[in-house]
This record gives sequence, C-alpha cells and structure tokens, in this order.
Amino acid sequence: MDIIGTWKINKVLQMGDDAFEWRTREELKDVEPEEIDEMFRMMMVFEEGGRAYSVMPIPEGVSQEEIDAAVAAGEIKLCGDGMVSLGESEWREEDGKVFYKTSMRGEILGDEIDPWTELKEVEDGFELMFSRYVKA
Repeated sequence: MDIIGTWKINKVLQMGDDAFEWRTREELKDVEPEEIDEMFRMMMVFEEGGRAYSVMPIPEGVSQEEIDAAVAAGEIKLCGDGMVSLGESEWREEDGKVFYKTSMRGEILGDEIDPWTELKEVEDGFELMFSRYVKA
C-alpha cells in the first residue's frame, strides 16, 4: 500500500443490532449531524520520512488574519493547503506492512501497551482504530 498522501474517513465503526458494523456517513444512526460532520472532516496526511498528521480543514468563515494570529500565537499548526494539524505522529513500513504510532500508553494486566499498530489494509484504503480511510 502506498501510504504517502492525504486520506479521508469514508466509514466508521458503529454498534448495530447484534455486532459492530462499518457505516458510511449516510448509514450512521443516532448521531447528531454536527458530530457526523466533525467526524468525517478529519483526515490523515502521511509524508515521506515517517511523519503523519491528523488534520482537519479550516472551518469556513475564518479569515486569513485569524489564521495568521493563531499560528503566530502557537495555537494551531498549518499542515498543507487549508488544513490545521490536530496532532503529529510517526509511521513506518516493515515487511510490507505499514505501522502507525498511536498515543496509547500504559499497561494492561501488567503488560506494557505497544503504541505501534498495523494499518490494516482494506478494499480501497486502511483501517485505523474505529475509522476506515480512503485516498482524498
């Protein structure tokens, strides 16, 4: 899988009648429209050299002056054209598999949690936690 580039969410995991199901924006149930919009605006950007960013488009109506002031104050970091970075992480490729470093830390039953998780390749993209991504 060529991970380099921008990826958008196309499905999220939601509990169905009997089991968890992958659902598109239109298939989600019992979620407020604003929450759905926010969920599906999030994207991932993978760069050469092992850097990865969680990003979101800058909301409409925000002026360039407001953006410049927020950047200067260190409140936001721009990532690409019209995107604000929500967080930065690492990725690596090993034995043909792509791994992403999550923010999970700590222990479970005395075993340290490995923050690296494999990006499971699916039909036209990958799964990361509770989201499926496709190229934007």
